Amino acid sequence: MATRGREVDFARRLADPNKKNRDRAVKKLRDWLAFQSSKPPGLAEIDMMKVWKGLHYCMWLSDKRPVQEELADTLAKLIHSFPRSDQAFQFVKTFFLTMEREWRKIDKLRIDKYYMLVRFFVRESFNYLKTNKWNEGICESFGTVLADGPLSIEKQAECLGLCLHVTDIFLEELLSVADSQMTSDSLNVLFSPVYILAGNCRK
Repeated sequence: MATRGREVDFARRLADPNKKNRDRAVKKLRDWLAFQSSKPPGLAEIDMMKVWKGLHYCMWLSDKRPVQEELADTLAKLIHSFPRSDQAFQFVKTFFLTMEREWRKIDKLRIDKYYMLVRFFVRESFNYLKTNKWNEGICESFGTVLADGPLSIEKQAECLGLCLHVTDIFLEELLSVADSQMTSDSLNVLFSPVYILAGNCRK
């Protein structure tokens, strides 16, 4: 199957009603993401959006808390599959774009598992930064994703709940991961989108 058709195939398999088929697809996806993103020019944003459409419905179909927790953890840790930081944060960006697009469609019976998925995803993003020794440039890339995504003041009308959730868990998840290698400069870079959002909210 051609490379540009695989993401559509994955999306279909990830939304399969059969849990075993979904689990098998997630395992194969991890290796595929690592391989495709390592080759120039890597995966395009539109291709990652197709993958995330499937991952969103994979989460949608998951039942029972232990299963949901395991899946949320697995999906969040997919960020570590990417050997290049630009591809890793494009994956983060397309995750949040998908959440923004789908947020208002999530019913009250399913919202808790998506809150959990967002929490796990923020945590693993911080773990990715930790693995890269809190490099300022990489921290800035994550900050840009947040500033243009869930913490963007322009998007509050569509997904206020997502914004409030990210701001609520931001410090807690950062403190759970932070170590002595984090510098004050890296910390300021990470908090920059939060500062900007807070400043805009006061206007």
